[in-house]
Amino acid sequence: MNASHLLHTVRGLAATLGAAGLALDAAVAERVLADAPSLQIAQSTQSVQAAMARACAAIAAAQPMLRRLFDAMSAAAGPARAHRVEATEGDRRALRAGLLALAAQLDAADMAATVAMPRLLDRYEAVDAERLSALAESVDTLDFGRAAILCRAFIDALPAGPIDAVT
Repeated sequence: MNASHLLHTVRGLAATLGAAGLALDAAVAERVLADAPSLQIAQSTQSVQAAMARACAAIAAAQPMLRRLFDAMSAAAGPARAHRVEATEGDRRALRAGLLALAAQLDAADMAATVAMPRLLDRYEAVDAERLSALAESVDTLDFGRAAILCRAFIDALPAGPIDAVT
């Protein structure tokens, strides 16, 4: 990453976070870098470093208040409770069909797997959240080889139902 690109990134992030001074200093430094002699670049770099130091100090100063806010919000939400719904035999059969389709997509390195996986996770999490989450992580990182292995292991681990015995 070159200096101009880095300054552009700092400018955008600073603007997003509301650090207007840092965003302005980074924008100036970015322009100076594009068409200024080395003396101006050195001065601009010092300006950006000073603005970054001010932004870091502001973040550090806000940290205790943000911690209190987080603690208050956590207390208001109450203790986390596991919400578990018992999966039906129909859910297991439908999940098996979905996993078979997903396995075919993974074998073909079909990006449709990245659309199918979140749907499976949302719909069938009650069947086996742990396995589905591990499978989703592999799909999300586009590790289709590992995902295909996990998918087949999941299919094999599902209890065979009446439909499976016939086919």
